Amino acid sequence: MKRVFSKDLSKQLKMCGIGTDSDSIESTPYLGVCHKHDWDHGYETVYGFNGTRREFYADLREMYGFLMDYFSATSITELIIAPFYRYDQFDKRYYNTKEMPGMDIFKEIRGFLLGNGVRKGDKTGIKLLVLENTNIIEMILEGSFRGVSELCLFSHEHQVLIEPHHHFDLFFWSQNIESNKEVITDILIKHPSLRCFERQAT
Repeated sequence: MKRVFSKDLSKQLKMCGIGTDSDSIESTPYLGVCHKHDWDHGYETVYGFNGTRREFYADLREMYGFLMDYFSATSITELIIAPFYRYDQFDKRYYNTKEMPGMDIFKEIRGFLLGNGVRKGDKTGIKLLVLENTNIIEMILEGSFRGVSELCLFSHEHQVLIEPHHHFDLFFWSQNIESNKEVITDILIKHPSLRCFERQAT
């Protein structure tokens, strides 16, 4: 693993035609993949799908399996993990309290960042190999789906920014919408609990 500084990340996003902040991202096309269970901030809240902890982690594994199938189908072997266009590494409430649901995954992700030289509030990214770090990828998904983390996954080679969201969605920001849609549609045949939705750039 190695660090990639925020200035370099912005250059890479711009080269791919992907927005670098909350305004410019709105002009980037995206596809979304969501689960039939509409979780909202995980299993510890009263919002969204009212499922059990066991159901949440079963659904998480399904979303993770889909994402790994996507990496395989697109031959993505490297990713950069960073907030990118989002403002911070975490929902800001997690810096000010020890009482929020999800402190376990907050501590796990924060330990990963600190262990790789990325400090609190830093927008520096961490580049890693996909197949050697599947546990890290699953950790990032869990953190986002539980409404804790705001980290995204970026492939410069494939020109796609993948944003996990607390509504149990995955957003694929890319100028190559049609090619991504074809790949995702094929993969979803194996994942009947998931569906695809899209929005073109405004």
